Formats: sequence, structure tokens, C-alpha cells
Amino acid sequence: MSIVSIREGVMISHYEMLSDWAWYIRRGGNNRDTARQFLLGWIPMLAPTTPHIAEEFWHSVGGEGMLATYCLEESSDSSEEDTGVLAREAYLKELISSGRALRELAERYAEEEITSVVIQTSPVWKEQLAREAIQLDSESFDFKAGGMDHLKSMDVFSVEQMRGEVMQTWMALTMGSKKKRGRIHTWSQGEKQLIMSAIDEASTINMNSEFIAQALGVTSVEAYHAGEGEDVAGKAKFAFPLEPGIAFL
Repeated sequence: MSIVSIREGVMISHYEMLSDWAWYIRRGGNNRDTARQFLLGWIPMLAPTTPHIAEEFWHSVGGEGMLATYCLEESSDSSEEDTGVLAREAYLKELISSGRALRELAERYAEEEITSVVIQTSPVWKEQLAREAIQLDSESFDFKAGGMDHLKSMDVFSVEQMRGEVMQTWMALTMGSKKKRGRIHTWSQGEKQLIMSAIDEASTINMNSEFIAQALGVTSVEAYHAGEGEDVAGKAKFAFPLEPGIAFL
């Protein structure tokens, strides 16, 4: 809280931390040691704005002395592996959030009960463009001056029938539009790591299909790369890295 506003600090300590814990439980978490480790890290975060209840919690978990005199040490055990795991969980969380919003819309027009969802993930060539854009950005490449020339030198640009979509995708990745910045400027470090590690979004979704189905209130979830299966509801054209096309049936 010494480097952010009270409001931002409270959003993390009193809301985001509880949201993360709720997600852990939903994902099957049930470990006593993990719970205690979480509480011992979380309770001191409550103290600056809600000191009295924080002291009660601290006493309940057997914390030593008064919490007011306790110094929360900075964590030094984070790693790239942690970043990747957290990014995958955030990906699933965002997928479910988007799915719920789309389901509400689909229910307005569905003539029969919705029972399944088909998810089309980004085609391979868009993933390759995304990795190229992220790599160039890390090297401080000037996309405004040389972005299009670089794109034209790439193999994917040689397919004449795809050039329009390729150029549109490249602009969405790098320069963006008047209303939206390029994705390389809005993706988190974890999201960039997922893309650079060539995450197989379809496999990730299928591995967690039961969990996703339960969260979306359907009986089945099927995922595949756009172009490798039926283009259900024309969602293939909307599939983008980390932003799959979702259709309810």
C-alpha cells in the first residue's frame, strides 16, 4: 500500500485474494497446509485498513504476537513456471467469463435447450504471427516504420487469398485501432509467455472440459483449432490467440 492508493490496495487484499481462493476451491483445492500458508500471507494484508478484524483472524490461526508488529516479507519464490501456471488458470477463468456472457445472448435466440458448446481456438498461422510480434516488440522494433515490410517478408503473406486477413490480424496485434491498442501492448507477461510457449489452447480446454461444462451449465464441451473442424455458427473468423470463438448449441 506504500506504492498504490488505498482503494487499489483494498481491491487486492479484500477482493482479489478472496476471488483467487474461491477459484482454488472450485478447481478442487483441498489442502490444509496450503490453506494455512494462504491465511498467514493474506491476514497481514488486511491489517492496514481493517486492523481489528485482522488481529482477530491472526489470533485464530495462531499467529505470534500482535499483528500490528508483524512485518510481511516479500515473496522470493516466484518462477517462470508459476507465471505459466497462473496464466493458464487466468485463461480458463476468462474463457468461462466470456462463455457465460455469450450464453445469455444465445439463450435469447435458441429455440431448444442449450446443452453443449463448441470452441474454436486460433488457427496456427495467427499464433505464429502473435509470437513474431511479441518477439519483435521485445527487441524494440518500430512497427509503425517497418511493420508492413516485415509482414510481407513472412511466409504466411505469400498466400494471396489470405493476405487481407493476415494484414488485419497483424494490425490488431501490433498497431491496434483508434478504440483498441495492439494486443502486444495489452497482453500481460503471463499471456505473452503462454503464446511464446506455443500453448495448445484446444488441448488445454479439452483437458478441462468437465470443469468448463459445469461452469457453463452444459453437458459437453468440444474444442479444436479453427479450420480443423466444422465452422459452427461462423465463429472461426473470430478466433484469435487467447480469444477463441465460442458457440452454444
